[in-house]
This record gives sequence, structure tokens and C-alpha cells, in this order.
Amino acid sequence: MKQEIKVKRWVIDKAQETASRYNTYIDFTRRDETLGCPIEDDGYVYVCGEVISETDKAIQAKLESGQVLGSCKGWKVWIPKSQIVRG
Repeated sequence: MKQEIKVKRWVIDKAQETASRYNTYIDFTRRDETLGCPIEDDGYVYVCGEVISETDKAIQAKLESGQVLGSCKGWKVWIPKSQIVRG
């Protein structure tokens, strides 16, 4: 089930650095449309994804991509639980 995930900005930046090498761009669910950038909340950003698996210390999520450039494959990434806010 897809859900909005609040993740530390550095985690998404690192995942985006790798994903962009494959012409994939992670979508943010909360954006400032006038500035064209994600809305940041105390160092966190919001992305949409589906939790695929989970361990004691991390989750693997398939994040949505392609809203801007059409590469709708999604991007799988491991996110440490200490870097997300569950709500």
C-alpha cells in the first residue's frame, strides 16, 4: 500500500544521486510549486512509497518517480528507521 513517508532530507538526496544516474527522479509529495522545490520540515521531506520489507533497523521502500520526466519505474531504497517519522 502506498503511503506518504517523512524522511530526513540527506537520505533522499543520497538516493536521488544514485537514481539520477539511471535517469530516475524521486517524486516529493509536498512541493512549493512557485519555487519548484520540496517543502522541508525540520530537515525532513515527504515522499510517496510502498514499504516492501522491514527489518529491526530499516525499511525497504519503493519510492514513486517520474512525475516530472515520465520515468515511472519507481526507485527501491533502504531507509534507516532512525531517519523516518511514522505518523
